[in-house]
Amino acid sequence: MFKSLLTAAVVTIVATSAQAVEFVNQDGSPLSQLCIAAVESNEQLINKAKALNISRFELDRISCNDQSLNDFVKQYRATDSNETVNVIAFENANNSLEGQLCIAAATSNQAFKAVRNRLDGRIDADKVSCNGESLVNFAKQFNGSFNG
Repeated sequence: MFKSLLTAAVVTIVATSAQAVEFVNQDGSPLSQLCIAAVESNEQLINKAKALNISRFELDRISCNDQSLNDFVKQYRATDSNETVNVIAFENANNSLEGQLCIAAATSNQAFKAVRNRLDGRIDADKVSCNGESLVNFAKQFNGSFNG
């Protein structure tokens, strides 16, 4: 059975009255802190990454709210939104194909199908374990409509 180690972190973005977005790290996780720091400034991102011993290579593997860290920053750094947004940060900690499949399943049905097709049968999704859970159970925690 394939096993995949993923780190999942949940952050909630709460809007304040002046149309500014306030980020609240609900679980206190390092990846959530990193997502928040990245939106605040490049300097804070660099400082937080150094403090957490996260390399540039590792930054490329972190996903915040179904987006790359860069896309997440582009969306929220200059936002005037007043909505509440739940943010989930994933890291494929062992850079495995199984981890890619777990993250895609948790992200969306479309992302799961794209990764599964790209892997072209090299991995049996029924045998993949995500953070010690079946792929289906893991995915449904983050993607309630998962139908993979």
